[in-house]
Amino acid sequence: MLATEFTYELAQPFSYANSGQQVESTSITVKAPNNKVITEIAMIESEFNKAQFSAMGAFKNVVGEAAFQDIIDKKPESESKESEVKPVDVITQMLAGGADMAKCYIALGVILASGSKGHETALIDNIIQVTKPIFESMHPHDTKMLLGNYIVNFIHTSPKA
Repeated sequence: MLATEFTYELAQPFSYANSGQQVESTSITVKAPNNKVITEIAMIESEFNKAQFSAMGAFKNVVGEAAFQDIIDKKPESESKESEVKPVDVITQMLAGGADMAKCYIALGVILASGSKGHETALIDNIIQVTKPIFESMHPHDTKMLLGNYIVNFIHTSPKA
C-alpha cells in the first residue's frame, strides 16, 4: 500500500524566511501526489523502471538465463522489515541502471513546489510550502534522498500489491 505522506529529516539544514525571520530547517513533510503532477510522476516512474530493467538484464547476463529464472521464480520465505526497499538502494539502482537523474531531480522539484494554500505538497518543518527557491536551497544529498523516499512511498509498489 502506498503512503499518504512521509517526513524526511534533512541531512544538511538550510535557512528560510518565515514571518520575517530566518529559520533553520530540520525536515520536509511530503504529501502524496495527485494528477496535477502526473507528467512529472510518469517521468520519474519511467526512469525508475528503465533502471530496474537495465539492472535485471545485466544480472541475467552475469548469472545466466536458467539461474536468473530460478531466482525470479523463488518466493521469499517471509516478508520482513529487512526486505523492505530503502530509499538509498533505489537511488543506487537508478544511478547504476542509467536513469536520467537530472530529469528526475527537476521533476521532483516541480512536484514539491506545486502546492498551494490548503493544497500543500511539501512542507518545511510542517510550516511553509516548499517553493522553487526553497528547493534550490536544498543540498544535493537531501534532494537525492527525497527522490528515493518519494519513489519508495508513492511510486514503487510492493510485491503484495
